[in-house]
Amino acid sequence: MSLRDLHAVIIARDAAATIRATLETLAALPEVVVYDNGSTDGTPAICAEHGNVRLVHGEFLGFGPTKNRAASFAGGDWILSIDADERVSPELLAALDALDLPPDGRAAYAVNRHNLLLGKHVRRAGWGDDWLVRLYDRRVCAFDGARVHEKVVVPDGVPVVRLRGALWHEAVTDVDQFLKKISRYSELRRGSRGRVKHPLAIVLGAAWAFFRSYVLKAGFLEGWRGLVIANSDAQGSFFRHMKRYVDAKEGIGDGGIRESGRREAAYGGAAAYGSDGRAPDSTPCSSARIESAIASGESAPMSSPTGPRSRSRNADDASPSEASSRSLRAGGPSTPT
Repeated sequence: MSLRDLHAVIIARDAAATIRATLETLAALPEVVVYDNGSTDGTPAICAEHGNVRLVHGEFLGFGPTKNRAASFAGGDWILSIDADERVSPELLAALDALDLPPDGRAAYAVNRHNLLLGKHVRRAGWGDDWLVRLYDRRVCAFDGARVHEKVVVPDGVPVVRLRGALWHEAVTDVDQFLKKISRYSELRRGSRGRVKHPLAIVLGAAWAFFRSYVLKAGFLEGWRGLVIANSDAQGSFFRHMKRYVDAKEGIGDGGIRESGRREAAYGGAAAYGSDGRAPDSTPCSSARIESAIASGESAPMSSPTGPRSRSRNADDASPSEASSRSLRAGGPSTPT
């Protein structure tokens, strides 16, 4: 096979600072679908500069559902899911070009994402060993329904194969992005169901998140970067649970008008569909087969770009008969949206 069988899919909003570099590394692919959910910067204009890019406008539905929606616009079933602040290395591109994809789609492929914080590759504090499923057949796999910390769900018996080469990720280019992420992600998770914790338990949980990142995951070896990451973990944990506690005390129910309004405010609203309320025309993709592949999973800590992982492995020891359910997240929580 060759790269002509792959269809890159990107969801983006106000990604002008990074998406040009992303698209340049995907120039060899026949199609790159960019699903724009409300950009007000130069993102659409940058997409128009690339002949293989198909720009689609639509609503933000939460990260998992939005990525599934974006994949439905692709002209083929093999989806290469890329974020708007990631770059495919030449080594990874060569590995993709050399793949022999199974016709029935029963395989998924993980890439090693290298996370950059202000230009430096961070290997500790939970940011290293970041293997994520990013290449899959949409007939077999799909993202789960999580609004934050989404991951590709790989059914039992489908092998996950690790690819050579790095996926470079501009996770943070400004420390202020940590604060924006804490607010944005806690808002998206605010209406989700979960146990309401006592304030003391919330404080202790935040302290544990800091200790885990800074000490147990050796964040202190990353200097000030490790300290910022650990603090972001702690603050993310605190506000995620404190907002849920306050809502319970104030009688704000799940899925209500106020929760929906907060989500709109956090993302600046959504780009409109057509006047009939439907998305633009696209290559059809059965929603039934997508939804049948979606399964819920436990989310990762706020600032860890890794989250839950499956036991993916090299091509020579992958066995399709192994009866274990595996899933890998596809987007890091410290990634600018």
